[in-house]
Amino acid sequence: MNRKPVRMPSVKQLKAYRLSRQIHDTTDELRKDLWLASVFQGQYGRDKVLATHMNKLSQQVGQAFKRSHSSTVGVAEQLAALADQVASQALLLQALVSYLEDDPSFDKSKLREIMHNLDAVDGTLDGKLGGRKH
Repeated sequence: MNRKPVRMPSVKQLKAYRLSRQIHDTTDELRKDLWLASVFQGQYGRDKVLATHMNKLSQQVGQAFKRSHSSTVGVAEQLAALADQVASQALLLQALVSYLEDDPSFDKSKLREIMHNLDAVDGTLDGKLGGRKH
């Protein structure tokens, strides 16, 4: 018996499916509420249902903004920590180069050659150590 392996949906596909179902359910609920309000209360009922729906949507948008703000603050804090690390490493490197330049036997061309060789290790001469894989 030859069975095909079952492919499970990815997390991204599951989230997209859940979102589409949520939108579909909300739309159906709104249509039903509008129809009922229209039948029993006329235009006033429809307006009331639409106002309630808009209030609910605005609350959801407000909650989404609050969540995105807190995650943005976390990213900003991580970027600030990363900037501090880069500044510290730049200070260390500048101190090392200044120290080496004070040495009479220091050879700038030898330093450039070492830098070039280290840069070439990752296969790309881009002025970076390691670099990003594309």
